Amino acid sequence: SEVQNGLLKVIIDEMQRLNASPVDPWLSHLRDYMQENLTAKLTLADLAQQGAMSKYAFVRKFKRLSGRTPMRELQALRLNQARTLLLTSGLPVKAIAPEVGLGDEYQLSKLFRRHFKLSPTELRTRAR
Repeated sequence: SEVQNGLLKVIIDEMQRLNASPVDPWLSHLRDYMQENLTAKLTLADLAQQGAMSKYAFVRKFKRLSGRTPMRELQALRLNQARTLLLTSGLPVKAIAPEVGLGDEYQLSKLFRRHFKLSPTELRTRAR
């Protein structure tokens, strides 16, 4: 179906991006930091401080190494964690949203649909 093709494309694109080049230790450290702090209200200033750079230099370097902005990367990590929880737990969407730092059920659903081309409920239904 169109939804499955869209989801498959997202997965393939992400795998190609991750395997495109050896991961820079600086970038790896920042991704780990983001992953460990998904529920925190991380700002660009927080991330830049973690990367030991000014905000502007940080954004340029992060985007050059990863292909996306730091905040898009953080959003993608949160959405991937939400997807994992949807598939591996019985938690309701309204409980998953704050668990991954995406605010409320509405915000999670909106971003999820934009990123994965299906709603959290549709993902769960198709996975069964």
